[in-house]
Amino acid sequence: MTRSRITNIQFRHGTISMKVDGRKVTDKIKVSPRVPEVGHYKKKKNVVLIDRKIPAKERRFIAVHEAAERYLRYGEGMPKMKAHRIAEREEGRYARKHGVSWVKYHRDVERVWRKNRRPGQRRRK
Repeated sequence: MTRSRITNIQFRHGTISMKVDGRKVTDKIKVSPRVPEVGHYKKKKNVVLIDRKIPAKERRFIAVHEAAERYLRYGEGMPKMKAHRIAEREEGRYARKHGVSWVKYHRDVERVWRKNRRPGQRRRK
């Protein structure tokens, strides 16, 4: 089992590009009022969706997570939960690298995530 590593993360003109295990990944970033979770991605298109309630300075961390998870699931064929765990770990590394407290950031994102869910709504599979 190889551990996925993300390097060379760059944001330009509404896109994120990075290398995942040496392969270049580029996705378009769209901020939307109607995102089922805090962030989401399109399966067949290179598009990452981010909830507009996430503060602008924190959207890049969500973009790293979603772009990495999408690539690992559909580019590498990894199971959803494994791809999610790796993406979350890389998101945390990227946030800490930029001087953001992972605990505070995670709490803020979870607060938005809870507001987006309706009472009794089950998590999508």
